[in-house]
Amino acid sequence: MAAVVLVHGLYHRPEHFVVLAERLRTAGTEVVVPELDRGSLSADTAAVQARAIDPGLQRRMASRCTDVREWQSGHSPFVGQPDLIVELVLEVLATRTPHRRSCPTRPIRRRRPGLGAG
Repeated sequence: MAAVVLVHGLYHRPEHFVVLAERLRTAGTEVVVPELDRGSLSADTAAVQARAIDPGLQRRMASRCTDVREWQSGHSPFVGQPDLIVELVLEVLATRTPHRRSCPTRPIRRRRPGLGAG
């Protein structure tokens, strides 16, 4: 059985994933939704005021990925349109291979004190 961990953001809670998690479980997927520390009131307030990420910025960030999906949905499609997420997760699980990555990674260059840029 495949396993999926659904990780909520700063101003979401595990309860926001109930419908999505149940639909994935019904499809035979093990699902875990951990409760994460939500931070401070000031951090929560900043997150709410920030709203969503600009679509142009999202597209620029997504341009590094090999597979991009754009949906007409709100900021939290797992709440408003959970079937989109269920379909995507099941598709990924059906086609996954060991060590598969959707986005390329770049090696991290570390600086050593006193040696300048590495």
